Amino acid sequence: MLLQGSPLPSDEKQRLGALRPYQIMIHSCQQVYQEITHLTAKIFLTPTVLLSLVDENQVLHAGAFGLPNLAASLPREECICATAVYQPGTTVFPDLQLFPCTWVQPKLLTERGVRAYAGHPIKTIAGQPIGMLCLIDQNSRAFSAEDQLELQRIAAVAMRILDLQLALEHDPEQGPAVWKAINHRIALSIQRIGTLTALAQWETSSDTPAARSYRTSMHEERLLIMQEIDREISIAFARLSTGDVRKGVA
Repeated sequence: MLLQGSPLPSDEKQRLGALRPYQIMIHSCQQVYQEITHLTAKIFLTPTVLLSLVDENQVLHAGAFGLPNLAASLPREECICATAVYQPGTTVFPDLQLFPCTWVQPKLLTERGVRAYAGHPIKTIAGQPIGMLCLIDQNSRAFSAEDQLELQRIAAVAMRILDLQLALEHDPEQGPAVWKAINHRIALSIQRIGTLTALAQWETSSDTPAARSYRTSMHEERLLIMQEIDREISIAFARLSTGDVRKGVA
């Protein structure tokens, strides 16, 4: 692990170079970033989700759910994401009060109500980690291997969305139709996840056959959602390459 004050990786210059195009377009952030964090929050039933980009000196928030007053950026030394971005897999802190993170001053995390954290890097096609998709909770909570795998899949979709916006920077007139289709798909996904969550909450015990069935359905739904959004992104890329972007949503 890269501890605070440790030398940066030897390829940090290359990482920052890979980040730069995405950092430049962050100022034209689309609603879809917010929708991805909203969907992630619904999937994991967590109050806060951040989609961030890790620059040389700061962490930029491309999307945030659950923190309406969050600053657009924070100094790196104040963010777990700034070090977690270098980790090869998912970074998990189930309870920061019992097992503090040595990367950030515990007082800062306590003041912000951060007790549990799980984050996975978003990586370019070349494998450079440019940011994080992370879950934050005010209460301690476990993140199962299944949770971590699903977070990894959502992070991959988030990266594809960043790549799609990068492509649209060169053809901005196509943007409204593209984002309309993707936002529509994400909105349907949020609705379906919400329905399953509501049904599960009627169960008095997590061990009933119905509760177990809802958990299985939720897992299957998560996988289906990621496949559907990924397919929508692939359609957008294909139509951008031919200049044929659909005018509406079926």
